[in-house]
Amino acid sequence: MRYPWAMRIVFLLQDTGVIYGAERATLSLVRELVTKGNLSVKVLLMQETRIANTPVLSQAFQEAGAAVTSLPVDRAFSLGLVQRIRDELINASADVLHTVGYKADLHGGLASWRAGVPAVSTVHGWLFRPDLKERLYETLNVLTLKRMKGVIVLSRFYEETLRQRGIAAQRLRRIPSGLAMQDSSSRRVRQGPLTVGMLGRLSYEKNQDMLVRAFDDLRRRNVAVRAILAGTGPDETMIRESVETRGLTDQIDLAGYMDANEFFRQIDVLVMCSRIENLPYSVLEAMAAGVPVIATRVGGLSDLVEDGVNGYLIAPDDAIMLADRLDTLAQRSDLGEAMGAAGQEKLRNEFSVDVCTQAHLELYQELHSLKPPTAKN
Repeated sequence: MRYPWAMRIVFLLQDTGVIYGAERATLSLVRELVTKGNLSVKVLLMQETRIANTPVLSQAFQEAGAAVTSLPVDRAFSLGLVQRIRDELINASADVLHTVGYKADLHGGLASWRAGVPAVSTVHGWLFRPDLKERLYETLNVLTLKRMKGVIVLSRFYEETLRQRGIAAQRLRRIPSGLAMQDSSSRRVRQGPLTVGMLGRLSYEKNQDMLVRAFDDLRRRNVAVRAILAGTGPDETMIRESVETRGLTDQIDLAGYMDANEFFRQIDVLVMCSRIENLPYSVLEAMAAGVPVIATRVGGLSDLVEDGVNGYLIAPDDAIMLADRLDTLAQRSDLGEAMGAAGQEKLRNEFSVDVCTQAHLELYQELHSLKPPTAKN
């Protein structure tokens, strides 16, 4: 799709110094957009000075072909930052602002209103923690999203969730993340004991301790398995203590932050023990790599995993059921290979990066028509 004008899209997200699912999905979209016709892409990164910043995300967006501007800020919310984002939108003659994350939604929503630029947000998911602070963030996010011209959801679960929270149906657009098959290597061939992987923030909602408990059960069954837990986060000390207390240090490696491509080259099955998920990009990456997925039946995971086809769906926090499914795959490498092939086929048919990108372009064009006449080119 080409446009008679040079459409200018500005992305806004928080730079946390690491690249997890939401960042990888946004990078993939930006990488595709910069190749599409008469289109320019700029990325604004909010950098909280209280967080140890590294240039990894900025460099990744630059390598994807986008212009990048970092916006330092010394607090969680800043009216000064809102003004700087407004100025960036005006100076860039932005046609659309695309925000990712609740802090970007809040600051970007206010800035876009002041600049007369239509804004759209992608909701990558809330944590649903039993925490008053988190619930306050969710409430503020809903209020912000109600003012957005468009809200992108990735899964059927979040589409229904946001409808129930009062987001108008006509503002919602379900666009699942897409991933190009050429972004992955060929399907991994298992060698030796089954290698299980978890990739993501070490935190309450990811529930890595469920895998630790499953491995405790597998040890009693004398099943030969090993695991790589890749990521960092607030639960790291607790998880490490659980591994040590159960005597599983020889089987479970807390590997810290890992590059996703390197991670998927080392594992035979991806496990998602999450208490809540949207449409995790790591599952798409597993499908691309031909790696089967065992996931809890929560959020949007059932959009990606077909039980018994490209992996297994299990009950939340059911470590025994997880151990049963891992036991099956440990005994049958042929089953894992067949599931991996089915995952690649599902990705190719249902989560094409071209379809994802085209849907975003069509939405941007619709939003551009809402831009005030005096602000148009």
